[in-house]
Amino acid sequence: YFQEQINQIRMSFLDVTKRLGQRNIMNEENRAIFYGSWIYLATQIGLTITDWQTPAILSDRLGLSRMKVAEILTFLCKAGLVRKKNDDFEPMETKIRLGRNSKHILKHHLNWRLKAIESLEQEDVNDMHYSSVVSLSAQDVLKIKDRLLEQLKENLDTVSKSKEERLYAYNIDFFNLEKKT
Repeated sequence: YFQEQINQIRMSFLDVTKRLGQRNIMNEENRAIFYGSWIYLATQIGLTITDWQTPAILSDRLGLSRMKVAEILTFLCKAGLVRKKNDDFEPMETKIRLGRNSKHILKHHLNWRLKAIESLEQEDVNDMHYSSVVSLSAQDVLKIKDRLLEQLKENLDTVSKSKEERLYAYNIDFFNLEKKT
């Protein structure tokens, strides 16, 4: 009985959404569009960079057509994530987080893993990629997961205080490779 309670507390402590909080301000229809492709989030967060707040610059920086950027900006404005200010656009909400039970979470992770693969193909020395397979004790799995979550929390705090100058994607993968029986 007590072991089950300990396990539930541990799982709750190691849950990203519970640790960092869930913020989901869009309706279901808008979430399906927003998480359907990387371009919506990249555009929204790209707008936090002062020099990127025009459709022309967004188009150039993200490698998207101006027509596509106009379509994305129209959607983001209707979804309440961005507002038009004269000829520029600015983000209204940038801290959105899906929970692990969202039906959009898989697509969201896939979008950014695919962008990571594209980044690998560019072989830019400024990018960092690390992949490994390790074996370790069950206790150390919990330690590493806790450290990753704590580091993620610290990194997100740094990001929230940072001046917006560059647009980066941030993926962390640490998972069990054992086949579930």
